[in-house]
Amino acid sequence: MQFNRVLTAFSALTGSIRAANATHPLEIDLEALMQPNAAERAMMGVWVADDGATRLSLLPNGRYGKTLGTGRDIYRGRYEVDGARLYFEGDTGRTAIGEARRGILTLGDHRFIRPGARSAA
Repeated sequence: MQFNRVLTAFSALTGSIRAANATHPLEIDLEALMQPNAAERAMMGVWVADDGATRLSLLPNGRYGKTLGTGRDIYRGRYEVDGARLYFEGDTGRTAIGEARRGILTLGDHRFIRPGARSAA
């Protein structure tokens, strides 16, 4: 009988310690992990080619769309930002690397700028 009392007291003690410690170290806030970082936020949005015929839309969910001026889709896929470099992988498997410097996004032989921004020739 004495042993049963010790176990009951020990159980009550551990229960109160656990209740006092409200943090749960194994809980992960997935919303915080999915938030874009500063470099990704800087790249997001619409970019227009110098000739105005091609638009590149970088979405917050890591997806992109490249369209002609007529609105016809050319490519769709996902992108990742690593500093000034962007890595593109189309839904068809095609890959490309872009680089952003001084407000100009270079992707292959295309140069993109933000709408309303002046092109630095």
